[in-house]
Amino acid sequence: MNSRSLLSLLILCSLCPLWLSSASAQKEAKAPAGGVQHIYKTVGDLKLPLYLYAPIARKSTGQAPAIVFFFGGGWKNGSPAQFEEHCKFLAKRGMAAITVEYHVSSRHNVKVEDCIADARSAMRWVRGNAKKLECVLPTKNDKRESLN
Repeated sequence: MNSRSLLSLLILCSLCPLWLSSASAQKEAKAPAGGVQHIYKTVGDLKLPLYLYAPIARKSTGQAPAIVFFFGGGWKNGSPAQFEEHCKFLAKRGMAAITVEYHVSSRHNVKVEDCIADARSAMRWVRGNAKKLECVLPTKNDKRESLN
């Protein structure tokens, strides 16, 4: 084996771990720091988390208002970490802030309908666990009543 072939082989071998790590990194989005992880849906072996930033400065003892963030990326890519700073900001001001991981085409080879199904599942999970999380989300009826 000549030195040029050996050098090419060494370069290829040194890049292989980088390629493998980037391929596995595509399966998981960057998780935000500071939020409490809850699994809202499991699809096969994939567990889809959402991250709750509990209200820090609450003026009342009732349920805190909640906001749920879904990262942007055209259903192709993105990460719940996109709204990490927003969640921290709102939690400091008394809101329960939630950022959600969902299927995207670049990591999970899914269609838009699957992404929307995940978002609906996340909202159902938040509403179903609102009492335990000590938060409240407005309902469609709340919106109509506030407009009248």
